Amino acid sequence: MNDFEELKQLFEKVSAAKKELKRVTDEINKSFLIFEDMNYDCDDEIDEIEDQIEELTEDLQGSLNEDLQSKIDKLINKKELVLEAADILNKLEEQFIEIQSISDEIDVEV
Repeated sequence: MNDFEELKQLFEKVSAAKKELKRVTDEINKSFLIFEDMNYDCDDEIDEIEDQIEELTEDLQGSLNEDLQSKIDKLINKKELVLEAADILNKLEEQFIEIQSISDEIDVEV
C-alpha cells in the first residue's frame, strides 16, 4: 500500500470518527436537556411537598386527625422518593461534567 492509499484510509477513518462523535454528542446534548428538565422538576416538587407538609402539620397541631397524619406520611414518603431521584440527577450531573471535561480535551481545530 502506498502513502496515498494510507492517507485516503486515514481520511476515511477520521471522517467516520467525526460523524460518530457528532452523533454521540447530539445524544448527550439531548440527554442533558432531559436531565435539566428533570432536575428543575424535582426541585419544584420538593418545594411543593415541603409546603404541603408544613400546611398539614399546622392543621394537625392541636388535634390528632388520622387522615391528616396519613397525608403527611404519604407526602414524607413522596419527598424521600423525590430526594432519591434528585440524588440520581446529581450523579448524572457529575457524569455530564466528566463528559464535558473529556470533550474539552478533544480540542481539534481545522
